[in-house]
Amino acid sequence: MCGIAGIFEQGGGRLLVPRIRRMTGALTHRGPDGSGEWINAETGIALGHRRLSIIDLSQAGSQPMASVCGRYRISYNGELYNTSELRERLSQLGVRFVGTSDTEVLVNAVAAWGLEAVLQDINGIYAFAIWDRQTRTLSLVRDRMGVKPLYWSYSDGKLLFASEVRAFAALPEFDRSIDMEAVGSLLRYNYILSPMTIYRAARSLEPGMVLTVPPHGAPTARPYWNISEVVARKAEDRAHGIRPEEAVERLEALLNDAVSRQLVSDVPIGVFLSGGVDSSTVAALAQKAAGSPVRSFSIGFESSELNEAVMAKAVADHLGTDHTELYVTEKDALDCVPRLPIIYDQPLADPSGIPTFLLCSLARRHVTVALTGDGGDESFHGYSRYAKAARIHSRLSDIPQTALSLARQLANVTGAGHIRQNGFEYPGKLARAGWHASRLLNYAGEDVRDVYMHFLSHWPEPEAVAPGSSVNDARWQASKRVTSDLHELMMLYDSLTYMTDCVLAKTDRASMASSLEARVPLLDHRIVELAWSLPTNVKYRDGASKWILRQVLHKYVPQALVDRPKAGFGAPIGLWLRTAIRDWAEDLLSRKTLRKWGIVDPTAIEKVWKAHLSGRVDAGGRLWSILMLHAWLEETGSPAPAIGASDWESVPA
Repeated sequence: MCGIAGIFEQGGGRLLVPRIRRMTGALTHRGPDGSGEWINAETGIALGHRRLSIIDLSQAGSQPMASVCGRYRISYNGELYNTSELRERLSQLGVRFVGTSDTEVLVNAVAAWGLEAVLQDINGIYAFAIWDRQTRTLSLVRDRMGVKPLYWSYSDGKLLFASEVRAFAALPEFDRSIDMEAVGSLLRYNYILSPMTIYRAARSLEPGMVLTVPPHGAPTARPYWNISEVVARKAEDRAHGIRPEEAVERLEALLNDAVSRQLVSDVPIGVFLSGGVDSSTVAALAQKAAGSPVRSFSIGFESSELNEAVMAKAVADHLGTDHTELYVTEKDALDCVPRLPIIYDQPLADPSGIPTFLLCSLARRHVTVALTGDGGDESFHGYSRYAKAARIHSRLSDIPQTALSLARQLANVTGAGHIRQNGFEYPGKLARAGWHASRLLNYAGEDVRDVYMHFLSHWPEPEAVAPGSSVNDARWQASKRVTSDLHELMMLYDSLTYMTDCVLAKTDRASMASSLEARVPLLDHRIVELAWSLPTNVKYRDGASKWILRQVLHKYVPQALVDRPKAGFGAPIGLWLRTAIRDWAEDLLSRKTLRKWGIVDPTAIEKVWKAHLSGRVDAGGRLWSILMLHAWLEETGSPAPAIGASDWESVPA
């Protein structure tokens, strides 16, 4: 994979060279094998590129790259998995290729057939910028599922784009004011919902979108693929159902094809293996396609409840992969904690970011590309919270609205002490139960499907600890207009938010920080579309999640090795905050630090911190979002938002 960046500014020609080099310099970790830039001062366009060589290691694969006809110039990050078919079609049109890179195929395909037609044809993960010399138009494109990142900023006729927002911050003129709505999102969900970024002046290009920037006028965005549209379009297929045996056959065929395509590489390639359903399926099919032992990698913790390495080793032994495992000590994990703000570019409070980075670092010692199991949970009903939310939804649905309203009032009164204390002081069991009940019932609101928000929220009311923050999550309401089925609603919402903004962002940054390319066979758009043509009872059956994926996996791995509860991939943050990283945390949570940045209320956080240290409650997850925000602020030196430190002057030091 690579890092891309660019500037499009009429009249900015003389300053383009130093500015584009600043931006690409901030992305060196994404492309350690080379750099390049292409600048046209007359039109004010500059394209920059950092290269991690995967296909065609020669200079013929260098970027930014021009089409044979000279009309188009591209800066591209990604991999196309149907390159050979596209190359053959272009060769028949008389296109003569210099090298073997997919970049060369992509830019010449756009020249031959036009961008819109090409976007319907390509299969892969990508983010790219393509300049049309004839129309003097810049187009930014992101892949269908949002595997590869792409950010943009537009102000006063100047557009910036980059693979990571740190490239914007490398420019002195960039406005680094903090977006308080993004802060609210981070506190509630542990990640920032797109299209927001931590900066008010920058936005994420959403999956399946093209942003067109004309020579004069503001950018406009349009979708070329939309998962919500897929869900709506496949509703009739889900209603009619399908024979389970036929569904398994179709899925297995697509999985085999996707994995085989993604094993193509000019550098060593391996597989992440946790021993769970998703990664074991990918590993099994990769081993089958490779014909010789494929490299597999797993990571384990000394804590037994967090250790998946034993199960991964058992699966690897059965498949016959060339397996490497790393048992992480507490010191190994904690040593990377101060580096997290650098690794993840924006504040990201998912504790699994620690083992994810360590796993990527382990794999990079042996390979340059790794296949992951990301994406299976959202398409195939994998998270346990789906079943839990559905059970609660079913029970609440049987209660009349008048009774629900009375129960909500009673629960709010019973749990009022906790609400005043942000839910962290527990004077009694009744009050504690009341707080949880009030939270659950209030989320249910007028639509009991909203109970799912209970499972997603860490700080349910972020404005209580970060005045001025807010959460405006329009996609939940939009998703409810697409499907009325709760199971489908939860999976769709997670596909639009958690998967893209947390899971895939985490894997991309961790792998790129290690100069490793991560590929995701389960997010081949053909597999995603097939999954959404299947009814829920083919995915969740007899209490088993991902039923159809399990049927494929059981053909290669004995059921006893993989049929177990989902263990997750986390870290014991709550324990570490009380012990090994307490000093680090106390510094970031001190009144001095919190007043310096002026974003969160020091008094509120002090209460939570004391409650956590006392052991009365495990607030590690909530505190981690505060810590990641302030660790990022300390690392980047970004200015505070409109609510400044002066607002806390009355707070005693």
